[in-house]
Amino acid sequence: MTGRVLAAGLLAALAAGPWPELPLVSFIPRLLLFAFALWSLWRRRALAAVVSAVVLVAWGVDLASRRVPSPKALEQRFWHQVERLSGELALLAQEPRLGQLLAGTGAEAEPEKPFAILGERWERLPPGVGGVVLVDGRGEPVAWVGERPRLPLEWRPVGDRAVVPEAWVGEVVLFCREPVYESGRVVGSLVANVSLPQSGSRSALGVSAGWGHMVVPELVEALEARPTLRLQVRPGVRRGLAASGAALVLVPLAYAAFGFFRWGLLLAAAAAVAVGWLPVGLAPAVMVMAAALLFLAFPKQKQKLASVTGALLAGLVVWALPPLLAEFGEPVLAFSLFPPPLVLLANLLALVALVLLLPAPGRPLHLFWLTWPILAWGMATASGAWLAFGVVLLALTAPAKGRAAFASLGVAAALAGGGDGATRNAILARTESTLARWGEVRSVARALVGSLPEGRLSELAAAAPGMRLVLLGELAAFAKVEEVLPGTALVLEDPEGKPVATWGEAGMLGEAGDQELASRKLAAGFRLRLLAPPPPHDVLAALAASGVGVPVAAFDRGGSPMSRGAPFRPLPPAVVGEALARERWWGSAIVGNRSVPTYLRAYGDWVLAVPWMRPALPDFFLLVVALGLWAFAPLFLWQVRGRLALWWRERASFAGRLRALAFTSAFLPLFLLANVLPGQWIREREQVRLEVARALGTAMAEGPRGELLGTLVRDLGVTVAVYRPSLLAVTSRPDAALTGGVPMLPPPEAYIRTVRRWREPVVQVNGTVSVFLPVRRESQNLVVAVLGLTEVVGSRFSPGEWFFATGLAVAFLALWAAETLARGLAAPMERLVEAARRLGRGEQATLAPQEFRNDEFGTLAQAFTAMAAEVQARQEELQRQRDLLERVLENLSAAVLVVEGDAVVLANAAAKKLGAEAGLPRLVASFGPTLSETLSRAQAGTPASARLFPRGQADAVWNLTAVPLSGESRRVCLVLEDLSEVARAERLASLTELARIVAHEVKNPLTPIRLWVEELQAALAKGPEDVVEVARLAVEEILQQVARLKEVSQGFSNLVALEQWEAVPVDLSHLAAEVVEEYRVLARRGVQVVFRPAEEPLSVVADPSWLQRALRHLLDNSAKALAGGPGEITVALAREGGWAVVSVRDTAGGVAEEHLPRLFEPHFSTTSEGSGLGLAVVWRVCQKAGGRAEARNLPPGLEVRMLLPLAS
Repeated sequence: MTGRVLAAGLLAALAAGPWPELPLVSFIPRLLLFAFALWSLWRRRALAAVVSAVVLVAWGVDLASRRVPSPKALEQRFWHQVERLSGELALLAQEPRLGQLLAGTGAEAEPEKPFAILGERWERLPPGVGGVVLVDGRGEPVAWVGERPRLPLEWRPVGDRAVVPEAWVGEVVLFCREPVYESGRVVGSLVANVSLPQSGSRSALGVSAGWGHMVVPELVEALEARPTLRLQVRPGVRRGLAASGAALVLVPLAYAAFGFFRWGLLLAAAAAVAVGWLPVGLAPAVMVMAAALLFLAFPKQKQKLASVTGALLAGLVVWALPPLLAEFGEPVLAFSLFPPPLVLLANLLALVALVLLLPAPGRPLHLFWLTWPILAWGMATASGAWLAFGVVLLALTAPAKGRAAFASLGVAAALAGGGDGATRNAILARTESTLARWGEVRSVARALVGSLPEGRLSELAAAAPGMRLVLLGELAAFAKVEEVLPGTALVLEDPEGKPVATWGEAGMLGEAGDQELASRKLAAGFRLRLLAPPPPHDVLAALAASGVGVPVAAFDRGGSPMSRGAPFRPLPPAVVGEALARERWWGSAIVGNRSVPTYLRAYGDWVLAVPWMRPALPDFFLLVVALGLWAFAPLFLWQVRGRLALWWRERASFAGRLRALAFTSAFLPLFLLANVLPGQWIREREQVRLEVARALGTAMAEGPRGELLGTLVRDLGVTVAVYRPSLLAVTSRPDAALTGGVPMLPPPEAYIRTVRRWREPVVQVNGTVSVFLPVRRESQNLVVAVLGLTEVVGSRFSPGEWFFATGLAVAFLALWAAETLARGLAAPMERLVEAARRLGRGEQATLAPQEFRNDEFGTLAQAFTAMAAEVQARQEELQRQRDLLERVLENLSAAVLVVEGDAVVLANAAAKKLGAEAGLPRLVASFGPTLSETLSRAQAGTPASARLFPRGQADAVWNLTAVPLSGESRRVCLVLEDLSEVARAERLASLTELARIVAHEVKNPLTPIRLWVEELQAALAKGPEDVVEVARLAVEEILQQVARLKEVSQGFSNLVALEQWEAVPVDLSHLAAEVVEEYRVLARRGVQVVFRPAEEPLSVVADPSWLQRALRHLLDNSAKALAGGPGEITVALAREGGWAVVSVRDTAGGVAEEHLPRLFEPHFSTTSEGSGLGLAVVWRVCQKAGGRAEARNLPPGLEVRMLLPLAS
């Protein structure tokens, strides 16, 4: 941070102002300072913008703090809220149930009902109402609700509607009364109270005084009239809320956001402490962090000096911090673990940061382990010097690995031990100062009473009975009686010598024996006395009231105790004698059931015992662990911030599962116990408290009440109050009834139990234990309250805090153990995984035996090395076989490819020549849809084969074999073999066979012709008369055989002519319609020809003339099959996938099933007529077009289908 930038920040803070100490109250000088600040930051525009925003906000805050409502406007809004409160009370008073309960004494018969009615309306009242009380016609409360319900001191609670203020000690209480009517008469009233502190408050009944101001009540007295309430608006103590204070904090924060993070944040914290935003106890933490940053900036050559200096500074802070915090009034020991006090935690973190930021040169490890016995001895003796020495040694010798954990635990132990020692020193100091003051008690008392103003004393003597206690309390506060002479009481006596008002504890319950320290006569015969309890109770009361914070006792020479705050067991007379001889001595005493170190102080013939209530060893251990965890947790999270993401990514790995298993195994039992045991512990504590309360109730019912109450007040240091049964009748601390220490009304549950004559006590816990005992004495229902019981047994921490600290500690230990174990196991596992990866890549994968211990991992490494050698040998063998297979595939004439879905995964050279690299659609376009159908059957798991006829290649024939690959998902191996030459040879063989068949067919007609010719020759030889008849018969037979020869030759010529194939795009619908039209003449013979065209145009690539011939052959066959009877021939066109289908169906009854496979063979016929070549021509035409023909019986006849591939 440059000087220019620092100066700009200072100017900006001054410009934000105003500063009361400097004459910069006008706006012009502040504006000039702001301009200079911006000029200094003109190169840092972003920082200048932020600083400008801070200054402008500060000016806005300053302007808002000056805008304050006038007292008149404030009073108007306040009295409007009072009217609203009165209206709500009026609505509540009109509740019929209240009148009926009060008029018929139903409140006593059913005491719960009025409480329920008040509770229903409580939420509707304005904010700031202290409580609402329902009183009956006698003025006795029967129900109440609110945080502090109370009744006026001198004003009758039953009557007409009224709003009356009363002056109480330190506050003005506004009472609103609303009568409750039943049958036209007043049967009770509702009384609400609103507290207005005389020191001022931010708001009253929800009416705010404005920014940084307070509402201050003022009572204006009037002769023969009730006092009038006025409200004033005064500036409040803003403690850092001024604009200048905000600027001091916000400007360094702006610097922290723009690159000066550490120093900016530190300066902001220092400014916040200076202006009062943060407690002054944080000042040591700020200074320690500043020192840590300075040590961090030391050059490398001076690291040793920085380390030693920083360690000494850490020890000095540990030694001085606990007494310094005690001087600031901050807690030096944590009484709560989540979270601990802010000041203690901040200083702890600062010290740990200092230790961590110091350079850590290597030092002997045995010196580091010596740190812990030193710290343990320092905690046992509460010696600040030993604790400081232990921290110095820790800072100098803590190893880098685990330094954060060691530093957190060590500094936490040092601060806990130092806090314990500071508590002991504070007890000693308070004890000695109180005893020193008590040695001159009478002279101090006379001076104090003599300094009281005469005017106030006269006002006290002339005051109404209800206001005397208030005025007496104001006198006690004016004279600071509780600070100067703790444990004493001011008592006002009437002319007859009877106490009429008591402020303090002496003279409680009218007991005799109190000693008078000073007195003063007042007007009208009244007398003011300053009393103290009889010795040694006076000293015990003084010690208890001085804030020593522990139980105290006084032992006589026989060792019998007189205790206050908790019961003490007797001391042996020898111990008492030694304490009297030494005057000041540290011994031990048993408080309750616990033996504790005790400061024994001789005081006349008595030995005063002030115990050092150290935390029990388990509590102390828990405190150290909890403080260490609070310091270590943020450091741990900061250190592992990058590792957390790695742990999350590794959650499914072996190490991740091991971490989860270790953490869960350690934490889950604690978690389950934490959900069960605290509840059980709380129930047991509640049962113990209830048993103590029952014992008090039994003693109260059986023994003398006055003696028991006096014993409770003096020995236990509690406050006793008696309610009759709802009004406070008498108390050992009347002053506490006005200040809130003693409730003016008992808890509703205690009152209800008293009215119903239930003797079960009510126990309340709010820091201390309060017991309310329903008692019946002399036909009266009473509630006796014992307030302020202190629990001196058991742990100072709750089960939740125990489980929180131990659970967090176990969680960290489990994570550490899991991480250590995971690293120890994961390292060889990672080497094995890396070797496996190398093996998977086909690389050399061997493991050195020396890298593994002689355990299971070593055995696994040896087995893995052997396995890797075998796997590599097999890989080499597989590679050789793979190379051989690839060479074979590349040299195959057949096309071999592997298909997955529509993608070609593998293709040999022959397949690549066919265009396999372009994908499966390219092959389908070349070979037709038969390839897709065959592939689909194979992908379904069934091997398939088919003949393919490539488009545009009339003589090409391919054989397709599709085989699904086992173990592979939807992968199919396709083998395409070119059978064109084989097909050509087959055609030649077929033609040869045809020629043989034709020769046979020609030979058969020639024999009858030759026979008839020979018959004609014989007839001619016989004579002309026989020639005519023979010639006639011979001509008929010869013509019939010639026609048969012509049919045979025509069929043969058709099969041969198919070799002259001229393929062109053909509109199949148009072609079929023309052929069908030729056969309409069959209708004359009773045969109907029906044509069903396709729904869409069908185009194929074929020879149109041969398509017509094939269709005519089909129609001729159907017509011949229907010869001799009526019937129907249906010609239908349709599209099925990539095929155009032409079907011809008749109603002639079909053919035998065994003849269907041979229908398309040449010269096969199911009738004696015909050559059997028609369907062979149909098959050949479909084959030439790249399709196929099929026949099936479809009742009532035969259906022949021609499947032709659609033109692409």
